[in-house]
Amino acid sequence: MAIAIVESCLAKGIGAALNLPFEEDAQQLFGEAQSRIIISIQQEKLEQVQTIAKEHNTPLQIIGKTGGDSVKGKTFSISLDDARDAYMNSLAADLA
Repeated sequence: MAIAIVESCLAKGIGAALNLPFEEDAQQLFGEAQSRIIISIQQEKLEQVQTIAKEHNTPLQIIGKTGGDSVKGKTFSISLDDARDAYMNSLAADLA
């Protein structure tokens, strides 16, 4: 889940403040659990999305808000600049 959120933030250059509904451990943040979809919507579309989810018996949980220049959870924080550097350059640095 963490990679998907950070990739989305990096794509748009917008940070996020997260309030994840689980313990922020490696398994939860980086596990490959099935059946999770992360969407980002404008605040004024929230009620419409909630209605659609309810009509289709699809659980919906708000896990944060976008904004700022970092991705923050309860136990972590990384600037978009640092996240971009790690995402783009870690493998090359390890192989050098």
